Amino acid sequence: MTRHMTGHRELAIAGLVGLTVLAVYVFTLNPGVAGGDPGEAQFVPRVLGIMHYTGYPLYTLLGWAWSYLVPVGSVAWRMNLLSAVLAGVTVALLYLVGRQLRLSPGAAVVGALSWPLVGLVWLWSTVAGGRTLTACLAVLVTALALWWGERPTSRRFLLLAFVYGLGLAHHRTTILAAPALALYVLLVLARERRAGRACAPRRLTLTLVAATALTALPLLFYLYLPIRSALGSPFDLYHPDTLDRFLDLVTARQFATTVLPLTSPELPGRAGMLWDILLREFGWLGTVLGLLGFVALWFHRKRWRGALLVALTFAPLALFTLLYDVQEGRLNVVFLIPAYALFALWVGAGADAVRALVAWAWRRRETVGHWAGAAVVALMLLLLLPGGWARYQAIEDARAAPLDLHRQFLQGSTARRFVDSSLSAVAPGTVIVCDWEQAAALWVAQFIEGQRPDVVVRYPIDLVLPLRDEVAARGQSLYMARALPEIVGQPYLSCEGAIIRVGTAPATELPAPATRLDVPLEDGLSLAGYRTSADSVVSLTLWWQARQALPADYSASVRLVDREGRLIDQADNAHPVLGCYPTTLWSPGEVVGDYYELSLRGAAPGPYHIDVVVYQRLPDGGFRNLALLDVEPRAEVITLPPFDVR
Repeated sequence: MTRHMTGHRELAIAGLVGLTVLAVYVFTLNPGVAGGDPGEAQFVPRVLGIMHYTGYPLYTLLGWAWSYLVPVGSVAWRMNLLSAVLAGVTVALLYLVGRQLRLSPGAAVVGALSWPLVGLVWLWSTVAGGRTLTACLAVLVTALALWWGERPTSRRFLLLAFVYGLGLAHHRTTILAAPALALYVLLVLARERRAGRACAPRRLTLTLVAATALTALPLLFYLYLPIRSALGSPFDLYHPDTLDRFLDLVTARQFATTVLPLTSPELPGRAGMLWDILLREFGWLGTVLGLLGFVALWFHRKRWRGALLVALTFAPLALFTLLYDVQEGRLNVVFLIPAYALFALWVGAGADAVRALVAWAWRRRETVGHWAGAAVVALMLLLLLPGGWARYQAIEDARAAPLDLHRQFLQGSTARRFVDSSLSAVAPGTVIVCDWEQAAALWVAQFIEGQRPDVVVRYPIDLVLPLRDEVAARGQSLYMARALPEIVGQPYLSCEGAIIRVGTAPATELPAPATRLDVPLEDGLSLAGYRTSADSVVSLTLWWQARQALPADYSASVRLVDREGRLIDQADNAHPVLGCYPTTLWSPGEVVGDYYELSLRGAAPGPYHIDVVVYQRLPDGGFRNLALLDVEPRAEVITLPPFDVR
């Protein structure tokens, strides 16, 4: 690289910026187990399993080595840390690329730091997964291309080819950068020819052949998939040990039909969604700076090739995100994480354009103009920081939130609570049928933490009804990990912990963990017992009993109340058992567990209690509360014994 890029000062600034981001990300790191793709990325590398489409062999092997070489914290925490480290490296590289594009140091810092302030980036940089590796390799390829463009040598070109091949071995969207790289190479070679520095044809041919080989070499990592599958991986959902199954996994061809055509009438609306997402993630200031920087990069005779490389690398990623329609009309925004890194370079270029404009306005007093421009850059950075912190707070709130009915975001204390309450509640040999989000969290507990290896975790959740008779015939218990509309109307459902037991006969006894109450209400319903605990949220299980066939469907409202009677949080479900079990289906004498979680956000330490109200929704839209029997005057609220929150 040229001297302004290889000097100790530049590397020191890049390292400082990267380490600062890493420190913030470590401070805000997801503390342990996670669900979904992050959960898979926590345990699959450790056990050398097979990840989901497209296999991710490079990440799997890197994660396996990392999980053993970094003996700090739990394995899940270490894998979360790997994402943070890769994000820190990406930020350092972004600063260096900004300097390659001849941005001022301050503007390059603004651009580099605008990327980790993006909410989606912050989320995936603090939990396990290959997203930050994708971004890191994309920015590294851009940096190496610009480095080669400054002084085109065979060694630099071969290094670029090899790193690009590593990108292909990790994520298929890397192929989208090929046209931009090819055009950039041709433009640089044309420049060299005009300057009389053209490479000899034979040497150029040999370099291209060697570069092709080095690009293809990392693709050998994909051989890990059939080899490991044939050897018997402890986690292998796809069994890529035949050519057809191997190609199905690495190409994800089953999703080919989800790519919209360029002529799709949905594209304008999806483009509007992309614009809204950009505004949300970078804020109005970052977005305006990015657009300004996109324009400004072209007005420098030595930067236009680099500007073209960045633009033509960003555009296919954005277009692919618009066309990839796998989430019911929503954008699969994870593909934008490397694109956001490229947009961050434009943010830096925009900051540099503003700096240059301020310095020009003070052109008669050069020293004053220099410091005024630097102050403006610092001000822009300060204005960007609050938005990033607010986006992180939203992530942190979600990680500590009560479990909802669908359990599609399991991180932080929410994931830990789901895993522990589920696995501690079930009998030996239980089968739990899950979505991907819940299954991955339970697999982390089994494969990494050694919890409940006797429990069978099945995916997807649509298997619950087909498996019901089969599991019962084997004498096992069947559970489902979340509310499912298809299960509404099935008999003998009950919450045990945070999950739903799908029984074959009604339970008639109060389980051991319950505190007995026996509070009778109108219409033949009783609150037989309860169990509560308070940690990051209040977890509550109510056990209802039908003294007779119930004449109507009832809902329960549970309310967390402080000692002054102020309502802290409230939860209502249309039916008990996470909304899945209408009371008209209950058998006389049946005992049904009903699980709730209530937020303690903003609650001060002290005594609290829970009020329970049972009500019937009337056809006219009104409500009828059930009264407690044998209580005068009429009472409609069951107040559970108080407990302390510390």
